[in-house]
Formats: sequence, C-alpha cells, structure tokens
Amino acid sequence: MSLQQNTTSLPDAPPDSLNLNLSLTSATQIYAHGADRIVWSLPPPYNPTGKDNDILPPPYTPTPQDNNNNTLPTTILKRTAFSPTNSATEAATHHFLTNLTTTAHPSLKLAHFPSPRVFAEWTSRDKKHHYLLEEQVPGTTLGAAWPRLTMRQKVAVAEEVSSWMSRLARAFPGEKMESVCGRRLPGNGFVPPYMVILNADEGRGREVSGDCLGGRWRTDEEVWRGEFLPRLRGMGVEERVVREVRRTMPPVETELALTHCDLYHGNVMVDTGEEGDAEYPDGIQVTGIIDWESAGYWPKWFQFARITYGVDEEVDDEWKWVLSEACRRRIPFADHGRVWWDVVTTLCERPGSMTARAWLALLGRFVDRGATEAELRGYQRMTREEARREIERQADGML
Repeated sequence: MSLQQNTTSLPDAPPDSLNLNLSLTSATQIYAHGADRIVWSLPPPYNPTGKDNDILPPPYTPTPQDNNNNTLPTTILKRTAFSPTNSATEAATHHFLTNLTTTAHPSLKLAHFPSPRVFAEWTSRDKKHHYLLEEQVPGTTLGAAWPRLTMRQKVAVAEEVSSWMSRLARAFPGEKMESVCGRRLPGNGFVPPYMVILNADEGRGREVSGDCLGGRWRTDEEVWRGEFLPRLRGMGVEERVVREVRRTMPPVETELALTHCDLYHGNVMVDTGEEGDAEYPDGIQVTGIIDWESAGYWPKWFQFARITYGVDEEVDDEWKWVLSEACRRRIPFADHGRVWWDVVTTLCERPGSMTARAWLALLGRFVDRGATEAELRGYQRMTREEARREIERQADGML
C-alpha cells in the first residue's frame, strides 16, 4: 500500500446521464494500492445536480448554514476493479446505513452511525472500474494514528467499534447469507481457497474465481453442502474428518446479521481532541468506518474469525488483538467459530495436517462439554506433545 499525492492519473469521467457538477481536473490522488484501487480527493464546494434513483440517496444539497460557514464536505472519489458483487454491495450498503440507521431503531442509538454518505456511483465505459463518490471522513486512519496512541485510547477505539458492530447486528438480523441488495456475498475467504463459480444470475456469464459465494444460503445444511463439503472432499480430506467438521460446525442460520467483515486498521477513521474535551472523553473518537464492499449478512462468528485470523498473543497485530478482546464477549460462538474456521482453512491448504486434526479434536471436546473456553482460546499455542495427546484422546472415537 502507498500514499500518493499527484494529479497525473485522473479518473474516468462520469456518464452524462448523472448530470454531475464535477471537475476532475482538480482531483488529487491521495491513495493507491496497485493499478485498480485508487482514491482521489476533490475539494469543496461540491454541489451535484443529479437526480435521485432507487439505489443511491439524494445528492447532497448545501444549506445556507453550510455556505455561511464554508463547511461543504470535501469528497473523495474511489476507484476499484469492477465486480458484479462487490461494486453493487458497497454503494447499496452505504445507502442502507445512511437512510435506515438515521430513523430506525432509536432505542439502539444508531442515529449517528459513522458511515460516510455516498453521492454517486458509476462504472467506466470499458467495464473495468467502478467509481464511488462519497463524503470524505474527517480524521486519519487508525493505522496511521496507532503508534502515538496510549493503550487506554486503543482500547477505547476497540470498544467503540465493537459496540457499533454489536448494535448494527442486533438491529438488522438476516435470513439469508446475502448483501443488503439481495446479491450473493463476496468470497471474502469464507471458504478457502476460493471456489470457481458461474455468475450467470449476475449477468456476467463467465467463471470468476473467488468473486462470490455459491448461493444465498439460508440454513446450516445449505451452507455446508453448498460451500464446505465440496471443498473438503475436493481436497481429499478423509471422510471421518469431514464428518467431524460437520458435527462441530457453529450455527449459521440463527446467527446471521449485518456486519462489515473487514475491520482492519485502515478501514477505521479516528480523530483526537484536546484533553478535557467533552466530545473526546478518552482523547479520541471514531469518525468513520469505511470500505463496506465485503459487508452483508454474515454469521456473527465469521466477523470475529476475520478479525482474529492470524492473531496470537505474542507476535501479531496489536489492533486485532485489542479489537478481538472487545468483540469476544459480544459475539456468540466467537471462539468456537474462530477455531472451526481455522480448522477448515488449514485442511483446505494441507488436507493431511495433524495440527488441524488436533484443533478439531479439541473443538470436539468443547462441543461435548469436555473442554473449557479457556482451553479453546489457547488452541494456537498447543505444543506438539499436547496435539498428539489431543488426537490420541479421540482415537477410539472419530479420529
């Protein structure tokens, strides 16, 4: 990843049908990750005159107070590789959050959910890129601010992000694994390695590796047979191991909820204030949660698994560890789902892995109430001898 500031690479102009009052010659590139993922900053004032449509919220119209205070929002223009799933999902999720969380469920205090407003979207004429014009969130990324934060501030950010995600999940439970606009969810590593699927119903008519899940699954059995079973069998995993993976699978159909599913430190924006400022009780606050292209109705435990994937208490990213501690008590089946997903991931990569079998044996004991949550939480620190004993303990059973 790189942070760049130049104007040598300008975005594709929006189609005339959007009727946007937009000057791309003033765009300043502020971020680039490869050739496809680029972000430009557009200075205020921005006053689009486009018409409403059934996907995006009405264009932003400045109030007299905005004009008097010179507070028109600075906008950003984000370019990503076009995807029939991800491109539609991000804009629709922004629209959903902007319009529904401001009025719905007042008891859950979602009226000020920290998600930027979207003003317009379009696809380049060659169908290679998708553009999203949105409000620029104030502050800086958590990753940039992290080195100068105190531990108290780091924990405060984790608690705030975790609280927002928990309230969002309670407000919007799901019935199917799908995006807010009813499309199949992006692959997002849910079943590694990604499956090659046919996106005929998306209007693409071609095979895309890892673009989205194989269906909009409703039940545990649908998820198992549609995603995990064919992958494990395709990798040659022993049938008795496959059966135990199914037996220990955490629930999906009762745990679906709207969630972000990519809460790395670059997707959290923060701002710091002066000591004693009432708006910054911990000297910091979350100003925005951005990049919702992976969002949808996922199992709540999968968000936890995504947060903690690759984390151990000694060497991994501090933010993931702090956030996982804040989320753990708020997410049902958190450690159960994390261990199970790690078992599946490892078996897909190395079908004969004894480490995965040891983790699976431990998980089986946990499901049968023979192991504690503390034991389950420490699964990655299992020694070779402990792994051998765990497998032997199950030797007379399934493994």
